[in-house]
Amino acid sequence: MTVDEMTALITNTLRNGITESIEKSTIDPMRIAAFEAYRIRTGKPELEPNEAINQHIFPSDVEQTLQLSLQIVETDKEKASVLYKGALEQIMNRLSVVPQARHSEKTTIWRFWKRND
Repeated sequence: MTVDEMTALITNTLRNGITESIEKSTIDPMRIAAFEAYRIRTGKPELEPNEAINQHIFPSDVEQTLQLSLQIVETDKEKASVLYKGALEQIMNRLSVVPQARHSEKTTIWRFWKRND
């Protein structure tokens, strides 16, 4: 997968998570979308959610920001939009430090000086 394809796929995944989160008035779709973006970024579709990964890409401050945004979305859409944007930036910043799939592959080095007879 090229970098552009990965970017487009992550963008689409997060966009769908935002839309579904607002429609359902819950942050769970956004949490799922953030983890799916993590899978895409690492190139490991078989990866199962765990607490460490969830805390890395979706920490409590992001969760609280999204909760607040969902509470005020009906009364002040502009403020809710700003809060969502801030939470999304935090998720994107956290995803940017995750190694891309092509860089996470192991490489082997032939060691000619070590021979096992």
